Amino acid sequence: MLKKTKKNDTMKRWRFTYKFLIVNEKTLEEVFNLKLSRLTAVTYFCATLVVVFALMSVFIIYTPVKHFLPGFSDVSLRSNLTKEIIKIDSLANHIYLQDMQIQVMKNIISGAVPTDSIPEKQEITLEKWEELASKKSKYEQKFIEEYESGANYYPSVSQEKTAIRTKLFSSPALGKILKNFNETKVGIEIVVKLGQSISAVGAGTIIFLSYTLDNGYFVVIQHDNGYISVYKNLSKTLKDVGENVVTGEAIAVVNSTFTFEIWQNGKAINPEEIVIF
Repeated sequence: MLKKTKKNDTMKRWRFTYKFLIVNEKTLEEVFNLKLSRLTAVTYFCATLVVVFALMSVFIIYTPVKHFLPGFSDVSLRSNLTKEIIKIDSLANHIYLQDMQIQVMKNIISGAVPTDSIPEKQEITLEKWEELASKKSKYEQKFIEEYESGANYYPSVSQEKTAIRTKLFSSPALGKILKNFNETKVGIEIVVKLGQSISAVGAGTIIFLSYTLDNGYFVVIQHDNGYISVYKNLSKTLKDVGENVVTGEAIAVVNSTFTFEIWQNGKAINPEEIVIF
């Protein structure tokens, strides 16, 4: 009962109304009056704080003031700042290059450009070209010495007994023979698909690789018993001089048509007699 009485007294004090009055000193006329209780004053104060906080929040969010607050800048702002810095650097580099170009133009106009320090080109005589063209590589010279010192080299033999030859080699590629062997053209021409690979007709060693404007790339392979196979008009080679190859191993690539030759002891042989096409 005592607690309830104290609670009622407290509520009465908070709800007790005070009157704030302003009067004219001369006429004692009432000018302004305000009635407030403690509870009303606290309510008004809290409401004022809420309104002020809301107004300040709106002001910060929707005005540039937010950029002055620490930690407010977001990722997009940093990204834009980085792009602007890159543009500034690019512009500075462009200005530097323009300044260099202007300086070079000034030097050209004033005649201050130094002369070129490159020596005059030395022309090669016709005799020098012939010497370079006739000079053999070490691989070619070694092959010639080994071949001429062998027992199967007979340069003086002009005639040879004709006999039935056995098929010793496989076909260099899947294709159609376009031109056959004859006395003037020692090889045969074979038509194949575009970009088809060319294979070695037998086991042997690559002894020569070269390129000419007439025959393109060509490969020479040394086989047993004095046989040599020659592949011309190639678009690309896949092997190097000195490499050993086996039958059917890819050695080059051809665009459409290539020339194939077989030699034995320095004499051309009809490939169709000893190659399985």
